[in-house]
Amino acid sequence: MRLRFLLVALLVLCAQNGHAENACLTGEATTDDVRGLAALREAIDSTCPCENFALPKQSRRLPYRRCADAVLEESILQSSLRAQCRDHA
Repeated sequence: MRLRFLLVALLVLCAQNGHAENACLTGEATTDDVRGLAALREAIDSTCPCENFALPKQSRRLPYRRCADAVLEESILQSSLRAQCRDHA
């Protein structure tokens, strides 16, 4: 019984540790995540310039978001940005 408890405790600790390492902007990947997010911002600025969305203020947000989301997904597909950083973008 005690061995089972220790095994479960070890599995829980390993799972928590693995999750923390995989989170965006944490652990060994922090520098790469910061670079990836900066590259994403530059890609969005060049791909989705504000001039392209010169619509009335209420109407321009959705087209811009669609453009930015497409750039985000492409960055993740090309491994320029880790999927764990999607919510930070």
